[in-house]
Amino acid sequence: MLGLSAGVFVSMGPCIIEHTVPGKFMDSGYGSSTNIAICAGVALNMSLGLLIPLNQVDLKESQMWRIIYGNPIILLTISFLINLLYLKNDTLKHHVEKGETERAEQVMKRIYPEMSDDKIKNDVSSM
Repeated sequence: MLGLSAGVFVSMGPCIIEHTVPGKFMDSGYGSSTNIAICAGVALNMSLGLLIPLNQVDLKESQMWRIIYGNPIILLTISFLINLLYLKNDTLKHHVEKGETERAEQVMKRIYPEMSDDKIKNDVSSM
């Protein structure tokens, strides 16, 4: 199950990035950083298994299983809440394809608040 989930996220991560990151920023490490984060998360959770006691007496008293199962649940809950409450807009590519340039500019302003309005308009028009 872990391998299937990691495979889906590794293959879908670049698709999500393609829809949300403006084209000129695609040369940076956005694509590889998501794959590195996914693999690091999998490695971290698998390495937590090394903390499980090997002898039967300590294994019965160990509460390590709570951390092993709880860690992904907590992280996915935080990710879900971020997507639900903060990243609630459609993608830039969706707005540009539908001709909703004003909405695309609002999304760009939310993603890149330090950009000037003229730069945002130029970036949206070049998409």
